[in-house]
Amino acid sequence: LILFILNTLIYGMGESIIQSIFSVPGFLATISTYRPEIVIAVLLQIVCGFGVIWRAIAMYPIFKQYSDRIGIWYIANRVIECSLIVISCLRVLRLLTIQNQIPTQSTLLEISSNSEYHFGFLLLCIVLSFGALPFYFLLFKSNLIPRFISIWGLLAVISMITGNLIDMLGYKPMLELYYPMGFN
Repeated sequence: LILFILNTLIYGMGESIIQSIFSVPGFLATISTYRPEIVIAVLLQIVCGFGVIWRAIAMYPIFKQYSDRIGIWYIANRVIECSLIVISCLRVLRLLTIQNQIPTQSTLLEISSNSEYHFGFLLLCIVLSFGALPFYFLLFKSNLIPRFISIWGLLAVISMITGNLIDMLGYKPMLELYYPMGFN
């Protein structure tokens, strides 16, 4: 539980730093001034990525008692999640290297970078969700936590998948769809 909360906080800190930079109009023209913040944000997110793998490996001995196949699926899913985090971070770092090679009026590239980062984040959330489904199922099966928490987790994952799919289709999902996962 502590690892889960710590991972979520670490990723959230990195995400909020990146989003605060990306939300500045014309951010690409001055992105090099944010280099230290971007590097810190990327490092936080990469630490989180490897943390999710470590957490899955730590849970495997417990999960294999109930389903070896789902335990392995959970680890594999978390490796994919970590890979997406690292790829997303590399794409953000790429902006630091190309900043001097583009014209100052680079609105199209900024929009493209924001969209690419947002879509990557949605994809990451969907991968995370499909890893969380077996996680909560095994928690339900194992009685490691009260069953109502496992059921709440399953419902929260379904709600989050729904919100992400709505967002990917180009609609603005209700923020309330994400609350259950936040309170989980």
